[in-house]
Amino acid sequence: MSEELKRAKIFPLNQTAKSDVLVRGNPVTTRADDGVENTFPGLEFDHRNLEKQFFPGLMFELHSSTGGWLRSFDQTMGFPFSQDDFEAGLLLWRVIGRFPDPSDPSGSSVSEVPFFGSPSRRNATWQTIREIEPGEVGIVMGPNIRDNLQIPPAIEQEIQNAIATRQDLFLPIQDLPPIVVLFGQRADYLKNGVIDPDTYEPGDLTRSLCSPWQYDFTDCGCWYWASNKPDMVAVTDDGPQIYNFQRVRTGDTAQEPPTHPPVVSYPDWRSGRTTDESGAPLPASEVVPAEMNHAELIRGWEILPIVINDRETDRFVEAIPETIPDDELFPDLATIIARLEYLAGVEHALMIEYLYGYYSINAPRERPDPAQIEETRLFEAAHSILGVAIDEMRHFRWVNEILVMFGQAPVVQRALQTLDTDNNGRFLAHTFELVPATQTRVDWFITVEQSSQDVDPDLGSDTIDGMYTRLLLSVERSAEINDDLKKRAIHLIKLIIDEGYDHFHRFQRVRQLLPSPPDESYLRLPDRPNRLEALHPAKGYEIRVDRSYEVILNLLLIMFGRGDQEHGQMLEATRIIMVDSLDVEIRNLIAGGGAPLFSLPQTAATTNLGRFSLNVASGTDFAMSVEAQNDVTLDVTSILLNATGPLDELNERALTVDNQVLQAEAQRSAAVLERVRQVFVKIMSVDE
Repeated sequence: MSEELKRAKIFPLNQTAKSDVLVRGNPVTTRADDGVENTFPGLEFDHRNLEKQFFPGLMFELHSSTGGWLRSFDQTMGFPFSQDDFEAGLLLWRVIGRFPDPSDPSGSSVSEVPFFGSPSRRNATWQTIREIEPGEVGIVMGPNIRDNLQIPPAIEQEIQNAIATRQDLFLPIQDLPPIVVLFGQRADYLKNGVIDPDTYEPGDLTRSLCSPWQYDFTDCGCWYWASNKPDMVAVTDDGPQIYNFQRVRTGDTAQEPPTHPPVVSYPDWRSGRTTDESGAPLPASEVVPAEMNHAELIRGWEILPIVINDRETDRFVEAIPETIPDDELFPDLATIIARLEYLAGVEHALMIEYLYGYYSINAPRERPDPAQIEETRLFEAAHSILGVAIDEMRHFRWVNEILVMFGQAPVVQRALQTLDTDNNGRFLAHTFELVPATQTRVDWFITVEQSSQDVDPDLGSDTIDGMYTRLLLSVERSAEINDDLKKRAIHLIKLIIDEGYDHFHRFQRVRQLLPSPPDESYLRLPDRPNRLEALHPAKGYEIRVDRSYEVILNLLLIMFGRGDQEHGQMLEATRIIMVDSLDVEIRNLIAGGGAPLFSLPQTAATTNLGRFSLNVASGTDFAMSVEAQNDVTLDVTSILLNATGPLDELNERALTVDNQVLQAEAQRSAAVLERVRQVFVKIMSVDE
């Protein structure tokens, strides 16, 4: 390069952009730790390229679905294997290191994590490596052999001896690459506060990103690529959002636009379908088009239409959105709070209706083989309803967080029916009941989640979305709410509105997946179930379901008492109760001939849950209310024992009966509750 060109060339000298401290003039986006931790290429950089050199002197390939392959090694470091061994292929079998461990007082513990014999772990090799903390690390490498083969006991013993003594091991195997055990210190990526330039060359962090962009666009799906790539779209106004946006659109093998029913098989989604199970040609209206491959998308990306509100179109028509006149908004903060309290009860009631609908479908618990079309359709329908139910639990939480922001107590009482809160006759009259997921019931789910982004003064406020739209505008224009609270509340309300729009489309798909009326053979739960008789064999499970539900409400109330703090671990612990306790109890109950009632507490009592207490009043309906605690000095352990007490009492009684099944169930439940308490105690003790 000539001196003139050198003078004109721009050399990157911004060392401070990689500094390990915040430097004035550099936005946070210049820091490596701001990069999105993408498992697949496509954003700022690929974190797998950092983890490839976690062991000094070795570089692994972590982009392979078969696991972590040794790709190069430093021959000057005296490793016990040869170049020939390397070229024969060495696969990462295990890693030994210090991993995060919430149950350990230090926060981490030494573990041995196997990849050999575990396809799911092997596919997640890089995530495991990423969690290894600084310090000593060990690896076991060996040949690529089938997962179902067992390592001979003598060889396994030698491996374990090497691990126990922290000694390197070279174990030759006839006609195969050797088994190698190595120990060292986990590589430090930083040097003087920046990514080590001696270890990582320019371009290392981005070398696996896709180019051209169409290649990446083809591979990445489900809200990943650029966060807003359309995957499933509608092709007509108000039509179902079930069609592949990247489909082949020539019309040669499948009609365009498509009209086929929902696709439940991933191979059909990618490759299309032209015949039924017997091999007979499908009617033209049911043919599923194939998905564009990489070459087709690179050559013809411009044929893809734009997508607005999940509906593909070839034009954009600007419309002036309607709004709600000021005189129809809530007049003051007191009215806003009253509406929030009402909506909290409605969200709670909808969550329970959706959960009952999910359990009412006699669908397999695990995803069936794609060849089992009917079972797959039921599985997809049921799990779509479950996904919405989980979202409603989040909405229930968000509404209560807004109430707490505004200085109010949260609401855990379930709405019994919708109310004409404005006394104008414009509302969806509905009584909340436990009804299985018939087509009629799914129609109600669709109606209540109907979008009202374009507010219809006659119908818009009837839907859940419409009620939140009015609430959003009322909070936005309120003079009684300060800007900080207003910003936080509006953010949560917008999230609820956006998710409601998605719920509407998901329920439309559920309706198409379920068998057509009058076929209701797919249902397994009764309409408006009654309590089981006292001596019914499944009565114990019915009680356990109700008490598991009560524990979940108690834990949520503890979280509500913490304002709008984000505690992901607390949410995850509450989810554990739902999956490992409530879900197990409900399935046992259904197997025994019962149905979940989701009964609220039926005994008058006051439960101290920290910043709030839950009061159950005596009477016919045992109404629940929440009050702020003047005395918040109760220790964390006692608060959590109060929260899990309803199930703890059942478990203690079950352990004393002469029934091994009940004893095993009680032991499992007690272990789950202890795990949850540990998570809450750890977080609450730090925060308090």
